[in-house]
Amino acid sequence: MPIESKTIQTRHAPVRYLEGGSGDPLVFLHGAGGMTPDDPLLKELSGKYHVFAPFLPGYGETEECGEIRDMLDFALHGWDVVEALGIANPILVGHSMGGMIAAEMAALAPNDVSRLVLICPAGLWLDDHPIVDMFSLLPFEMPKYLFHDAEAGAKAMTAGLNFEDPAFLQAYLVRNARQLGMAGKILFPVPERGLAGRLYRVKAKTVIVWGESDRLIPPVYGPAFKDAIAWPGPWRWWPSRRGMRTANLGPLGPVSRLTIGGGGIGEAWGPTSREEVTATLRAAVDGGVTLIDTAPMYLNCEKVGAETFEGRLPAGVRIPSKCRLGTPPMDDIARRLEASVDASLAAMRLERIDLFFLHTNICEDDYVYTVRPDRQDVFATRWSAYAGGYVPAMEALIASGKVGHWGITGVGVPATILKALGHTKKPAAAQAIANLLDSAGGMKNFVEPEAPRAVIAAAVANSVGVMGIRAVQAGALTQRIDRDLPEGHAEMRDYALAAPFRALCHEIGQAPAMVAHRYALSMSGVDTVILGVKNRAELQQCLDAEAAGPLEPAVMARIDALGLRASA
Repeated sequence: MPIESKTIQTRHAPVRYLEGGSGDPLVFLHGAGGMTPDDPLLKELSGKYHVFAPFLPGYGETEECGEIRDMLDFALHGWDVVEALGIANPILVGHSMGGMIAAEMAALAPNDVSRLVLICPAGLWLDDHPIVDMFSLLPFEMPKYLFHDAEAGAKAMTAGLNFEDPAFLQAYLVRNARQLGMAGKILFPVPERGLAGRLYRVKAKTVIVWGESDRLIPPVYGPAFKDAIAWPGPWRWWPSRRGMRTANLGPLGPVSRLTIGGGGIGEAWGPTSREEVTATLRAAVDGGVTLIDTAPMYLNCEKVGAETFEGRLPAGVRIPSKCRLGTPPMDDIARRLEASVDASLAAMRLERIDLFFLHTNICEDDYVYTVRPDRQDVFATRWSAYAGGYVPAMEALIASGKVGHWGITGVGVPATILKALGHTKKPAAAQAIANLLDSAGGMKNFVEPEAPRAVIAAAVANSVGVMGIRAVQAGALTQRIDRDLPEGHAEMRDYALAAPFRALCHEIGQAPAMVAHRYALSMSGVDTVILGVKNRAELQQCLDAEAAGPLEPAVMARIDALGLRASA
């Protein structure tokens, strides 16, 4: 059945709509860009459903309506249209602005919607992920936000248009003014009208669909919608990505540029649910991550990994783990390390750990820390214990087949870390601070200046792989820290220090966490960046950062010019 254009009368004004197909009634609400009768989505939907697609006020031949002033008016108007069409319990499908309206309608009348489909809907606002202000964009800027292929999109937007014809240009400008004037009532200055507080009322089975290349409303909003809607229905991420870049991590060879960290999935970085961390872990692997960084001290992370993959890792995925050795008696080092390895293998239901790290500082035998020197044999391994105990014990574990390679945490006293990287028995990999502040924050417990870039350079010079940590410095490089910390905490001090960085991110229109991750990924010598994400929303931003590629040199230079680096 062809798509036909018809008119109905509602309380406020006549409404033009498109109708076609047969089956269950489906109402489609278009986005701020409008729609046309030859829209391929409408054609596909009409092959299975009886489709009704009303033009919103100010669009097509539907008149502007002064009585429709705010979000409630738009939602009520939507139900007026449904009533005028004479249909009950429709499937509601909304795209972008139309998704915002459809969600409001479903929240307003939760028992009157049979199913709800939201296609990259507007309506929420996340401070860390600002939505582009479409009203400030010039026409030539639109395609890169509206299309995956900006060049093809620009051609599609201008096909058949003659801007040299004064009559056409006038009609075009009037039409745009009508459309944006109505859309602005709910989208300007930000597309948020309190929907987050009403989505709990939605009862309809709901599917949320997002394009991973969406630059207008970032895909991170998808999980935010899902979490706010009570119905635990299907979640569709469109499409999944497996083409993540790789780098050689020393002798381990190619690994994904991103590593999922155990702190987030183990709930060490804040509360989350087991269902969410499991879904996050699966999404990370589906997104191309090939390293899952674990440790017994990361609370539930080993158990989560075991439950998620049932002891059978996906092809190509490898597991690093760690032991917080400290400085025990020399004759007890090998036993402690093997016991730690065995416990982690049992917890994760695995037969081998691919990369096993010393999870304590390394210091000279006579070194005295300024922070808790009475506890330093707990959080630091003295050089004699490292070279004479840890290294030979790890070589024995490699020979046994329980461990593939060993590494060190390069966050201790810089001079001793550099000594370890140049030692005759070199680690396969080192974890090193990789952020724009050069700051370990609360992890630093020595008085000497931090030197993470010197550590990274030394690792590269000695063919040691580098796993970058603290890309967002435990939240200090995000829009806001998402957990309560005392005012004098190291992370709070770094957060205050990073104010100029957040201002720069606001100027260039990107979220601070996104820029911070791209900065870490752009640092010379860093092979992979360990993520501290605890949910899919945070993960998706990191996947987007990796997909965006290295930061432009000019942006890197502007960040460095802020003078925020501790080691500068």
